[in-house]
Amino acid sequence: MSGDAPAPPDATVLARALADAHDVDLRTVAGRGPGGRIEEADVVAALVAIAAPEPPPLLDADDLRGAVPLLDEGDL
Repeated sequence: MSGDAPAPPDATVLARALADAHDVDLRTVAGRGPGGRIEEADVVAALVAIAAPEPPPLLDADDLRGAVPLLDEGDL
């Protein structure tokens, strides 16, 4: 039937409880258990990924040029 909701992902009881406790949508978690089953470690990995801040963008020499004034020998 086209109006039915998709089946929930296959997950252990502990993984479901942990996901529910932290508002994690199991459809967004990659399962690494047998047959792709979502296990507790998979939910923990998803929580760590959510909590990790995004790293700042890398700078190259052009970004830094002019950012720090250069000193002349007489300034030392």
